Amino acid sequence: MQISNKEEVKNTMSSKTQCAREFHDAVGYKDKREQLRGKQHDVVCKTGNSKILSHHNKVTYQLHGCSIVKVDKKKRLAKLDTCGYETNTTKAHINLALRELNLSQKVNAKNYNWYLGKEKFERGMAVKY
Repeated sequence: MQISNKEEVKNTMSSKTQCAREFHDAVGYKDKREQLRGKQHDVVCKTGNSKILSHHNKVTYQLHGCSIVKVDKKKRLAKLDTCGYETNTTKAHINLALRELNLSQKVNAKNYNWYLGKEKFERGMAVKY
């Protein structure tokens, strides 16, 4: 049985959406401390190419093993990184995380340059949420 592109996209989006919800929850909108107590790192969500890790007051969104969003819940700060992969997939996952942090800013590209809102995107840039 051959899967159509629409079905593949739908499955990818639903798994990405599931991880986005878990990222949203892990950042602190739902308290998961009891579930995470005593573990060094807890994998909150893992789908195809993305993984959400949580440890104490830090949440990390990984794409293909690279940490593209690192959230410090105490400081209410998110650090963004492309890990050198400025692709549409990386951009989509960073934007998904920004949306789950209730930020109106998003990463966009113009003439092969990346921007966060109107500011030039730099690896490791920090955003308050």
